[in-house]
Amino acid sequence: MKRTVIYVISFVLAAFLGTSCEDYLEKPPGVDLTEDMIFDNEQNLEEFINGTYWLGVTSDLGWQGREGGGGYAPCCDEGEISMAWYFQHVWNRGALNASTGPTTHDTRWDDRWKALRRANILIERIGSITFEPTNREYDYKNRVMGEALWIRAYNHFELFRKFGGIPKIDKRLNMGDDMKIPRSSVEDIVKFIVKDCEDAAGLLPSSYASNERGRIHKGAALALKARTLLYAASPQFNTGNPYMSLGGDNNLICYGNTDVSRWKAAADAALAVLTWAETEGKWCKLIDTDQPDKDYLTSWNVYDNSEIILAQKASGAVGPWHWPFEPMTPKTQGQGGISVPLNFVMLYQKKDGTDQNWDLKNGGDDLLAKYSELDPRFAQTHAYHTSRWNNQIEKLDMTSGSVNNPLEQPCWGGVMAHKPVPYDLSSDHPIIPNVTLFRLAEFYLNYAEALNEADPSAVVPEPARLKANVIRDRAGMPEFPAGMSKNDFRKAIKRERAIELAYENHRLWDLRRWLDCEQDGVMKGDMYGIKIYPLENNPTDFKYVPYVFEKRFFPKYMYLNPFPQSEVNKGYIVQNPGY
Repeated sequence: MKRTVIYVISFVLAAFLGTSCEDYLEKPPGVDLTEDMIFDNEQNLEEFINGTYWLGVTSDLGWQGREGGGGYAPCCDEGEISMAWYFQHVWNRGALNASTGPTTHDTRWDDRWKALRRANILIERIGSITFEPTNREYDYKNRVMGEALWIRAYNHFELFRKFGGIPKIDKRLNMGDDMKIPRSSVEDIVKFIVKDCEDAAGLLPSSYASNERGRIHKGAALALKARTLLYAASPQFNTGNPYMSLGGDNNLICYGNTDVSRWKAAADAALAVLTWAETEGKWCKLIDTDQPDKDYLTSWNVYDNSEIILAQKASGAVGPWHWPFEPMTPKTQGQGGISVPLNFVMLYQKKDGTDQNWDLKNGGDDLLAKYSELDPRFAQTHAYHTSRWNNQIEKLDMTSGSVNNPLEQPCWGGVMAHKPVPYDLSSDHPIIPNVTLFRLAEFYLNYAEALNEADPSAVVPEPARLKANVIRDRAGMPEFPAGMSKNDFRKAIKRERAIELAYENHRLWDLRRWLDCEQDGVMKGDMYGIKIYPLENNPTDFKYVPYVFEKRFFPKYMYLNPFPQSEVNKGYIVQNPGY
């Protein structure tokens, strides 16, 4: 069988073995008769593995008709989605609750439990396959076991960062088993995820032949471990005083104490990813050709570039009318595209490292001049007035009432997120989506953040500053200076993560793990857009007028997602506080 990138090629097996009842954690129909056929034949097994990838190696973007149109960027200051029927508005209204539907809480809710069952089946049975695998440059059984362990760890992590302590699914559930599995503590679930990552890293190769690009490898296991430990070390979980009390069940939402050694573990794990890339995974490296006006764009716009550790691969080429691109693509009469609040644009410094001066009261007559002064990553991430979208929209017109910014369905922020929609995508040029799950740049910033928090001194440790400056240098931005205070560096890293990792499904969860959601203009309070008008006496620039397009709400209980009320009512799930 030809093994290319891991596209979905087995819908029959995926549907049969991935089927589950609608209720949370209830077991699918028995599959014993068909399992023997799968594990007795290499092609059948590979197709089952591919189906497990399709369910379990996923982003939160909309895909193949599944939930998630536009992703989570519009749930925070990264974006606003214009269409009123999208789930993100529930978050902006502060209306998340136990009855809003599980896919509002986690766009892959149903898929996760199916993926976990399939991963556990692989873990249980791969050691007893009856066929002789095709010769490869790696051990076949080890590879499959490593993939299954990683998929199990990844889906537990995605649930953990949204819900805190979750039911631990460490075995295949059979008919007659007790399906009412209670939540594990934060400490236990983190240990479980980390152990699966470490075991997977010991089994997986660091690279594959080019026709297997997209498979889970050792670097992906190290990356998932590092990200998990970063979350575990963060204020949301690394505390004895949670954001809201859950009484005697506080261990379900936090560790119960603050331990700086958790930051040290996170720093060591992030450094292990960087070391892997430099030694074993030499194919994985930052794109840095000394072209700061192009290199960052390449890191997300070019398919399967060297900076991507692992990406979701569940489709062939698709056009702008197909998810994940459709909700993020501007239409001639609005109803499309991720509008970017001025709140987020204001995070971008000028090229000299100072803050841009945005007049929120009076606006100004120098909009394009202001844009041109910003960090080069602004123009490589966004589409804005007069910029190019693709070969069909060569010049966006974002003036108030224009075809790209109509009064009845406006681009509220006056700017659109272009990332991750490729510039070459058009109705006559479909493209394979480049949906990054782990990118090398993240781990420079993870290391810098974690080491700064772990170090006992009052100033930023030099290794942390140097790693952060690798990302600043690549972007063409001034380096962070030596001697910064720990607190100033913390603020700088938070801002750097917002910019470098924009629209990669980090911002919302970063704000929650830092407990920063309640800051005015982040996930609550006034969200600013701009109205754009031509200038009669200056055809080369435009007037901008800030306005508040939305007042958002963030109740404290939304620092964690709610479990479905239907499951809480069964008596085995302790609900998160406030719901």
